[in-house]
Amino acid sequence: EMPAQGAWRREMPAHGTAHREMPSPRAGLLPREITSYLTNAASLSAVLAVYKHHGSSFNEINFATAWNRLGKAQATGSERAGFLQQEERVLLQLLQDTERVISCLDARNIAGACYGMARLGFAPASATMRLLGAEAMARIEEFDAQGLANTAWAFATLGVRAPQLFDAITRESEQRIGSFTTQNLANTAWAFAALGVPAPRLFDAIARESEQRIRSFDAREISNTAWAFATLGAPAP
Repeated sequence: EMPAQGAWRREMPAHGTAHREMPSPRAGLLPREITSYLTNAASLSAVLAVYKHHGSSFNEINFATAWNRLGKAQATGSERAGFLQQEERVLLQLLQDTERVISCLDARNIAGACYGMARLGFAPASATMRLLGAEAMARIEEFDAQGLANTAWAFATLGVRAPQLFDAITRESEQRIGSFTTQNLANTAWAFAALGVPAPRLFDAIARESEQRIRSFDAREISNTAWAFATLGAPAP
């Protein structure tokens, strides 16, 4: 199950620009111009082309945006698998470069980068995500509800265990549960269950909030939430 809302929501580029490859960016772009190219790149190859041309000029926001857009780029499962195999060397270099700026990332960009790495399904990103997780712990109070849910989802999707991070996510989520959307609730429950992380007080809070808003849940959210409670043996109303 994939989180998809708020600032990181849509996989389809806006305003009908899907399926149009971005031209190769010109030399000497500023970071904000690089961000624009990355945001408008509709395919995996188009996103990575920006890094290939201008990686040496990337700032921390560019790195986070690149990973987020790689996760959102339209591709079939076979296309994504082929891309990962063909571009593994470049993606590994992108990971190394990203690690150099992790301490400069804010909460939104940490969550976005984690989401992109997990959505792309790039297994070698696990080590980088642990570094992102350590930074996330130091900034956990800066995360909004979506950032907390998406970060938990990302770690669970790649199977990256981070007990201290999940403890921090638990504490913050308990305090902010009222601001979680139904998708945030479902994805958070799914993430904890997928990694086998018990969180009784958090699940009690999710149960109370879900009961109050059950009519707002779609079928997939209900299914994922029910599965999570059953998997962890958590009591539900």
